[in-house]
Amino acid sequence: LLLRVALHPKALETARKNLAEGAKRAGRDPAEIDVIFMPLAIIRDNMEEAREMARPHCVRWLMMESMARGLREAGIDIDSLEMPKELREGRPEALEVLKLYPDLHHAEDWELARRLCAFIPSDVLAQICDVLGFIGTPEYCAQRLQEAHANGIDHFYLMAAETYAFPHTELRAFEETIFPAIASLR
Repeated sequence: LLLRVALHPKALETARKNLAEGAKRAGRDPAEIDVIFMPLAIIRDNMEEAREMARPHCVRWLMMESMARGLREAGIDIDSLEMPKELREGRPEALEVLKLYPDLHHAEDWELARRLCAFIPSDVLAQICDVLGFIGTPEYCAQRLQEAHANGIDHFYLMAAETYAFPHTELRAFEETIFPAIASLR
């Protein structure tokens, strides 16, 4: 099972409860279901740069109630954020007016997407980034990966942020910093 949920203990608990309930309804043992988590991975040498890169992905989570629920479970006050009307409506024609194609988190004009998402204060952005996945410096992401492992998460399908570029920075960070830092987790 691929799960795209908030990486926060409360959100993980809810996801696990829902998984167990669904498995039982289907007559399956939840312990026999392999679970792979799908966090976002944006790794840069600078924490602020990584978080800024994540802005459109963070707003996407705000726009989708099923994802926003995980942010609320993590204790993030997202209901007081004032999202621009065009993003709040999330309709394709509203995004066309903004000249954003094809959508917010796959935008060809990434700088425009980031500017449209500037309404999130930096402190809230940091909280959301921590819930979405591994966003930050290589060292910080290694620490976050160790925390995720301590929370019982041991299988990942990492999603890179950029749609139109290969994730060279993330791959290099895993090879040079993250894999050596977590080698003892096996």
